[in-house]
Amino acid sequence: MDKLKPVINAETALTRLNASIRESKEAEKSTSADEARDRENLTALKGNDAGKRFVDELNHAEDALQDARKQSADLEQQKNVAIDKLNQLIAALSFDWDVSPEK
Repeated sequence: MDKLKPVINAETALTRLNASIRESKEAEKSTSADEARDRENLTALKGNDAGKRFVDELNHAEDALQDARKQSADLEQQKNVAIDKLNQLIAALSFDWDVSPEK
């Protein structure tokens, strides 16, 4: 069982990374929707003083979207490293099997 512990730990880490990737993608979708809404509001209020507020919100949304995309890319890279590590651990496993018949 001790031989399987690193494989189990690597699989657990990969599962956590997949969950983080899903959360990051959801945040990216949400931020993108917010940005689109801010763009619509800015267009509707063109030339209006209230439009300045939406320019600020749009700038903030764009920054947040870039951060979310970078985080997703970083997590995908971490996932690829974790998959490679898991595959190496699995490939390195060896078990001693006693296949001789019992007496």
